[in-house]
Amino acid sequence: MPKKNPNQIDMFIANLIDVAPKGDQTSMEVPLFSLRKQPDTDQFIWEKGRKKITVTPNRYGRATIWDKDILIFLFSQIVATKNRGGIPARYIKVSAYDILMATGRNTGGKGYSELKDALRRLGGTRIETNINMENLRDTREFSLIQDWRSVSRGDKGHMTEIQITLSEWLYQAVTNFENVLTYDKKYFDIKKGYERRLYEIFRKHLGRKSEFTIGEGTLFHKMGIKDTPANLRNFRRFLRDQDKEKLLAEEGSFSGVILGFSYVYDSSEKTITAYPRRSLV
Repeated sequence: MPKKNPNQIDMFIANLIDVAPKGDQTSMEVPLFSLRKQPDTDQFIWEKGRKKITVTPNRYGRATIWDKDILIFLFSQIVATKNRGGIPARYIKVSAYDILMATGRNTGGKGYSELKDALRRLGGTRIETNINMENLRDTREFSLIQDWRSVSRGDKGHMTEIQITLSEWLYQAVTNFENVLTYDKKYFDIKKGYERRLYEIFRKHLGRKSEFTIGEGTLFHKMGIKDTPANLRNFRRFLRDQDKEKLLAEEGSFSGVILGFSYVYDSSEKTITAYPRRSLV
């Protein structure tokens, strides 16, 4: 592992209890993560114009959108360190317990075991992309985290400390402050993969805007779901199921609510228009 720079601030200082969760807009825009909790060992390819990403899982499966909570935690530490005048590095040392607590996970033996599995998926999921980052213009392949190490103490052998090195691609994304957005802390309470992904898309595209309109097919593509008629029907059914208040009278149209945002589905145009319900600034 890289040696720690003596000017770097110890990452144990910050935690998400008093630091806002942060995410990079690149991984909010591009569907890198599986929305399934079951192991997904299929290769996934996403293209938009000339941009292309190929995601290849290892035997533990493709990294999931719940595994991404660990990255959000690390990103938040990096931003907090930079805000305090420190020098953030790709190599980060954190408390395993803090990750579990901050992301709303089980802090018993099951939680530590699931955390280790998540690290295995993050480290083993390979990304090949030609999407540019600052000072990185080539097509490259990398893992989401370059490497990780856990330290265990005590009779039960639970992890007490985790040392993680982010990929250069993700590190470049999050250290560019213009590319970072704040998540609602309640995001970690969202149980459904579709709902988590939809929140990310709305958060990324609305920003300070008053509304955001997107075609159903384009939104489905951004979700990162395999393009089949059955999956599209399931996605439309999910959107309709969020219409708890039954506000729209137009046949086939409906509204819905996703943490911090509301949306309207127009059945005639097959578009979804989202609106912020409250400020996240």
